[in-house]
Amino acid sequence: MKRILLLMCTLPLMFCSCEDTDDEVVSGGKTKMDYSAIAKEVFDIIEKNYRITDGTHKGLMQENAPKKSNDPACSFIWPYDWYMSAVTLMDDLGYDVNYVYGVENYQRYWQPDGNGIHYFTGVEYKTPGYSSGTAGEVNSGNKTGDRYYDDNAWVAINLVDAYEKTKDEKYLQQAKATIDFIYTGLDDELSGGVWWNEARRDPTNGKKYKPICTNGPFTVALLKYYKACPDGMKDESILGTATSVYNWMTDVLQDKDYLYWGDIQDNGTINKAKDPAITGMVMQCGVLLYELTGDRMYLDNAILSADASFNHFVVYGDGVLLFPGEFTGSNIKLFRAYLALAPYYSRAKQYINAYTSYVTWVYKNKRTAEGFFYQNIQGDANNPGNISYLINQSVYLEAFASIALYQRDGKIRN
Repeated sequence: MKRILLLMCTLPLMFCSCEDTDDEVVSGGKTKMDYSAIAKEVFDIIEKNYRITDGTHKGLMQENAPKKSNDPACSFIWPYDWYMSAVTLMDDLGYDVNYVYGVENYQRYWQPDGNGIHYFTGVEYKTPGYSSGTAGEVNSGNKTGDRYYDDNAWVAINLVDAYEKTKDEKYLQQAKATIDFIYTGLDDELSGGVWWNEARRDPTNGKKYKPICTNGPFTVALLKYYKACPDGMKDESILGTATSVYNWMTDVLQDKDYLYWGDIQDNGTINKAKDPAITGMVMQCGVLLYELTGDRMYLDNAILSADASFNHFVVYGDGVLLFPGEFTGSNIKLFRAYLALAPYYSRAKQYINAYTSYVTWVYKNKRTAEGFFYQNIQGDANNPGNISYLINQSVYLEAFASIALYQRDGKIRN
């Protein structure tokens, strides 16, 4: 409580200083920070170090740079999902990022016939969906890697964006096929919600659980798909399912402080760890539901979570408000939720400004000589964390592209 009170006393001063976070003092004057140019710089570094330029996996990305001895030949689909989320925004900024080629590469992870054999359990696949790895990579004979429902939800989100950008209906159809696969993980056990992966368990520890990291992006995918469908094609059951899963998350996994817990296990035990991305994803769902239904309840819940998340997750240090955490990707999803909320809630601009100051500070102070961002933003050159992982660089690409779009247009795609 003392930390929160101290932070709340500090915030007004910080917000005043953050109103012009895109200004940098240089030689007694001010010059604008060009976040679009920074995003392009980060994009070029990622392309140079992670893009596979020859062989069977040409055009895909490495899991790490430099490649580690136990890495697959190309990245698993989860890092590629996060990379493509950022590339979508770079295309929105007008950069030539070979966007359509990047979207088409998703099909190299697709299991089209449902006849694969689950790598960990030996269970036969029944429904087409995206695997964690590409055909011929984690495959052994006709065995393939696990299929995660959260991976597929992020793909569906990016496919809907691809449809909106290109108007090519095949992307909308593929998004629906991906959503149909995720439906196979939705049941009434534990009152509802979707499991983490097709085997309903984490193969590394044997636990079965339903997390927000799956149900949040699944709900976003449903809502974006419903919103994108032409009026004559809208299926009201899609909106109904999205509403049901959202209500399940708030009923089962929302704490009294308006933040969200991570998951519920098959024995009913709730993992009460809290993470910025978890709350951010449910906030984004609430904003989308408000936009589609006009029901103020969803927006009000997102606002309560926004205030609570900022007071809980953000700390003061090194002259700026920090968004700490070893996994920096959590913070970008919370930031995207603040951006989605900004048109409806004036205080969200303060949160956006604080995050902008934070990533600007990281850009200036927490990178290697080659331009890689530290994972451990409170560390130093001797303790930078896992800088080689594709996601840990892609999240900063998404951050700077998001800021550039917000400053240019006053909004970004939700």
